[in-house]
Amino acid sequence: MLAVVIGTQLLIYSLAAGVCGQRALQGRPVGQICPGTLEQLQGGFDSTLKLLLALLGGAALSRMAPPS
Repeated sequence: MLAVVIGTQLLIYSLAAGVCGQRALQGRPVGQICPGTLEQLQGGFDSTLKLLLALLGGAALSRMAPPS
């Protein structure tokens, strides 16, 4: 599940970077076409990683607790 989420985030990030790069190669200024897109995607990716790490940490802690 973790690999699927990270893979999907990387796919979306790569797609957005490719579109912005293609438009830049066509001579259009990237700042006008993709303003803040890469920063927003990076922020979303960082948030997803933090969430997954928190979930994994919680799962690890619950496994370490002695059974009642």
